Amino acid sequence: MNLIELKNQLALDAVKIIFSNKIDCIFIGGTALNAFYVDYRFSEDADIGYELRNPVHGIVGLLGKCGYTVKPAIHPFRYIIESQGVSIKLDVLKY
Repeated sequence: MNLIELKNQLALDAVKIIFSNKIDCIFIGGTALNAFYVDYRFSEDADIGYELRNPVHGIVGLLGKCGYTVKPAIHPFRYIIESQGVSIKLDVLKY
């Protein structure tokens, strides 16, 4: 796999973990497009939206338990997910 494919796989794996654990959030932006058009568009990040309660602590804890490293980035809504030498950004935004 090339780097873009590795980032795409990391993004898909991370959102599968998040949504299989019933954290109260939705796909937004390019992540939503990627979920429905995987053969059409590669996603090199994960975009999550929430309405009431920010799920970021649950997401960070859950991904950490699954072996991912999650670090805060410069923006308060942005995090970096790392696994096997590949990193992507995770945006958790209120909608």
